[in-house]
Amino acid sequence: MEDERIIQMLFDRDERAIDELHRKYEGLCQQIARSVLASPEDREECLNDAWLQIWNAIPPARPENLRAYLCRIVRCRALDMVRYDTRKKRCAPGFEQVESEMDGILAEAAFEDELVDELVFSQVIDRWLESLSPRDRVVFIRRYWFFEPVAAIAERMRLPAGSVKRILCQCRKDLAKELKKEECLS
Repeated sequence: MEDERIIQMLFDRDERAIDELHRKYEGLCQQIARSVLASPEDREECLNDAWLQIWNAIPPARPENLRAYLCRIVRCRALDMVRYDTRKKRCAPGFEQVESEMDGILAEAAFEDELVDELVFSQVIDRWLESLSPRDRVVFIRRYWFFEPVAAIAERMRLPAGSVKRILCQCRKDLAKELKKEECLS
């Protein structure tokens, strides 16, 4: 079913829309949740929360890209669960490493007016991502958005793992430089 039809069903408060979302996007959502959450029960809870959040958000929201909107909700919900459960160490193996790779950059982010700076920060990152080569962009997003292990990215991209690590290292350096240039980092 087309996304526009699913969105219209949500606007019409037709509960079958959730079934259609589940049917169309469960695999993708599971992949995102699996990259962050170790426990199958946590992943199931994450997806159930995401379906509920979509139901509550649409309407009034009318996302231009339902797939991206849903992926963001699942990712944010999974990250919220990890933050809450970090004391219990229930995050997926390797997630803490991915988080620590970016901590050095993001810990320096200086948000004075949080709402405005968050928007500026997002725009800077969007422009920076657009400036990357398609290969580097895919590698960066696979690692830091989908939390894929380096070995999986290397296999998917048909690159040596060392090359993937070098790309990620260079991307982090370039991103930090760009954020400093745009005065997003202190």
